[in-house]
Amino acid sequence: MITVTEYESLGKGKLRVRFDNEAELILYRGEAKQWKLREEAEISEEDYQKLLTEVVGKRAKKRAMHLLECMDRTEKQLRDKLEDGKYPQVCIDEAIAYVRKYHYIDDYRYACTFIRYSQEKMSRLQLKMKLTQKGVPRDVIEKALELGGYSEDKAFTGINGGSTVMTGFCQRKRTNVNFSGLTNIYCAEGFEVAIF
Repeated sequence: MITVTEYESLGKGKLRVRFDNEAELILYRGEAKQWKLREEAEISEEDYQKLLTEVVGKRAKKRAMHLLECMDRTEKQLRDKLEDGKYPQVCIDEAIAYVRKYHYIDDYRYACTFIRYSQEKMSRLQLKMKLTQKGVPRDVIEKALELGGYSEDKAFTGINGGSTVMTGFCQRKRTNVNFSGLTNIYCAEGFEVAIF
C-alpha cells in the first residue's frame, strides 16, 4: 500500500498529492475525490499505477498534443514544457513516445524546416548554435544541413539584401577598399572566408 503524505491545494481546482514512495502528482479535485485521496489515505500499488497511467498519463499525452497544435517543437522543448507542468517522468516518457509514434515530433524535420526558413538570415554556424540550443542532436543538425539544401552563398546574399556587399562596394569605390574590415564582420557572423 502507498500512503498519501501531503495533500496541498494549488488553486484553480488543482491539488499536489505527495506519496510515501516520493512520487508527486498534480490532480484536479474531482480526480482526487474519485480516487478517495486525502492526507494519510492509502492506495494500493495497482490503483496507483492506474492513476498514473489512466489519469495523469492520459492528461500528459493530451497536453503534448495541445502543445504541438500551435507550433512544431523539438523533443527537448516538448519534454521541458511537460516538466514545467509537473508531470512525472514516466508520464512524460509515455507522452513523448506517443507523439513520436505518430510522427508529431521529429527533430530532423524540425531542423530542415528551421534551416529552410532561416538560412537567408543566419550563417551555418549560427544555425547550428540555434538548433543546438533548441535541443536538436548535432548529428541530426549536420544531416539536415547536408541534405536540406543549405547554401552559404545563398545565406550570405540573403543577409546583404539580394546582392553581395563586397562586389557592390568594390565596383563603387575601387580605390578605397577595406576588405579586412568587411571580412572581420562576416567572419564574426560565422561565414567562411572562402565565399568572399
